[in-house]
Amino acid sequence: MGSTLAAIGGPGVADSNLISANGVAGVLVEATSSGNTVQNNFIGTDLAGSAMLDNFNGVIVRGASNVITDNLISGNTESGVLFDVDTATGNSVLANRIGPNATDTAALPNGGAGVYLLNGASQNTIGTTVAPNRFRGNGANGVWVEGPTSIRNSIRGNSMSGNGAIGIE
Repeated sequence: MGSTLAAIGGPGVADSNLISANGVAGVLVEATSSGNTVQNNFIGTDLAGSAMLDNFNGVIVRGASNVITDNLISGNTESGVLFDVDTATGNSVLANRIGPNATDTAALPNGGAGVYLLNGASQNTIGTTVAPNRFRGNGANGVWVEGPTSIRNSIRGNSMSGNGAIGIE
């Protein structure tokens, strides 16, 4: 999506989308995008949130000032959420379930990290004490920040368990 102020999903159950079984990404927020909200969707799962219908990456963020909130992001081949360029700044990932099934009774893991920040992705917020994310059973780290130019990212208040590597690296 190369847009501004778009809403993918919304606050109510009727606003939810099933975003699964796509080749590259379930949602792609391009570098020219800002102010968009991805909310209350099933990304990489079936509608019940109990089986994998994987995208390669659940959400790829290359833009600025976008909000990813209240989604189930599980069962994707690689990362749940990928920030992969230096234009991915000032984004928020809040109150998502990344890696568990919809009932949080078992893992429905993403193959890579729950959230993966690299190549200069900076000044992003991954959880707060008021809106923590739940990371469970991801194949790599819960949150992985890679490279010397990926700086000033805030990672707070999240719950991490059973990931294949370190909770936060």
